[in-house]
Amino acid sequence: MCTLFPHRPVHRLLARSLVTLDQKSNRNVGFRPLYHKKCLLAKTSVDNKKQPARDPSAIWDAEEVPEGNEFEDIYDPRPQPEYELIYKQAVTMEDIYLPLGMKNPTTASCEFLVAKIKLPGCKKEDIMLDVKEKFLDLRVPQYKLGLHLPNPVDPDSSRAEWIEEKHILEVTMRNKREFDFMNE
Repeated sequence: MCTLFPHRPVHRLLARSLVTLDQKSNRNVGFRPLYHKKCLLAKTSVDNKKQPARDPSAIWDAEEVPEGNEFEDIYDPRPQPEYELIYKQAVTMEDIYLPLGMKNPTTASCEFLVAKIKLPGCKKEDIMLDVKEKFLDLRVPQYKLGLHLPNPVDPDSSRAEWIEEKHILEVTMRNKREFDFMNE
């Protein structure tokens, strides 16, 4: 019970707004539920923004889904394995002793991106690997790795090698960049 109005329950007082006056005729309009006012306020603030046309078959708008989340699985409890990303360059004798080309020791001149993933206790037969242009997906019974790559790669020219002694999976991916012709 409310202390100001002992005969009315509190939930009834909160569910109604104050008596409002009609501005044109100065007469009592009556009670309105509070949730009705909140809905109207939200609607007017949304109407002020100009929104692009929505796709009627889409569940969410493109702005509502963060980029890269199509690969994430937050309900998978498997831990992420230890890994390292290494840039690799194909260097010839001419690049070392007669550097006439545009190659330099920076990552911009590297042709390959190598991911070394440590998978202790795993077998080669259990490995499921999927390389996409900007994402590497690795799944084994003990681990799960969803890795967003720092730059686009060519999935068709990628290769993987299992090093049994160290339990390391080495994935070599060819970088696919816009200005690769400048590094040749």
